[in-house]
Amino acid sequence: MIKNTNSHLLPISLVSLLILLGAVSFLIFQNRNIKEEKLEQNNQNAQVVANITNDLLVISRELDDKIAETRRLGGRVEILEEIKRDLEREIENLYERNTISLIKITNLSNQIQNYENTLASKDREINALRSSTESLVAQQQRMAKEKDSLERSVEAYEDTQRILEEKAGLAARLKTQKVSIYGINRRGREDQDLRLRQIEQLKIQVSVAENFAALPGNKQISISIVDPDGNPWRNPNTGSRTLASQTFLFQQEGMELSFLIEELPPLQAGTHLIRVSGDDYVMGEQLFIIK
Repeated sequence: MIKNTNSHLLPISLVSLLILLGAVSFLIFQNRNIKEEKLEQNNQNAQVVANITNDLLVISRELDDKIAETRRLGGRVEILEEIKRDLEREIENLYERNTISLIKITNLSNQIQNYENTLASKDREINALRSSTESLVAQQQRMAKEKDSLERSVEAYEDTQRILEEKAGLAARLKTQKVSIYGINRRGREDQDLRLRQIEQLKIQVSVAENFAALPGNKQISISIVDPDGNPWRNPNTGSRTLASQTFLFQQEGMELSFLIEELPPLQAGTHLIRVSGDDYVMGEQLFIIK
């Protein structure tokens, strides 16, 4: 009698199929978990890269400010510029790879800390430079004020000296104390009553006032006369306006000088002006009338 074996094979195939399906489901589930874990890891890695990149960009901007400020204050910027170049390379690498290893994260974290320490140190250096610069500017301003004050003092001194010299020059000028005019007729008689037809010569008597501001020495005095029309008398022989002159030794004391005008131009009646002059200034003037 032959037995039917199909009834035993059917349960065995079903079990195998179930086991296979279970294994496949497990593999699919495990693979999905692996992908999700990898995606999560990639997201976390990208976030870390973004955070580190942002930190590096912040430090880079701070470096730009420190370099500009240090250069403005006259400090050295070579170290800061080298750090800036390193930062730019790190930022470029992070942008290109968009991934980072744990070791690299640790290294960059340490590097960022070093950058921040360098920036803090540079802040102290900049503060010292700023303080030194402000002190120098204050000193320069103070010196400029002192210079301006000194220049004003020098100008005031020079003005004072100039005024004093002018006053001294004026004070040193000789002055006439009195000027007397005498007419001399044909007989040689002198008379202060000047009449047109009787004057053959004129005698001028000049009293020079004492002057202790003037230096002793040889001085020169000249005589000129202006007629009633304002025209100067001229020497008939020479045409000169100087009618008489004399050099004398002045010793600061008052003295009397006498001048004789022998050659007279045609005279006219009226009020005349006699002028007594020193080297380059007028010592005194006196009006006289010819009747």
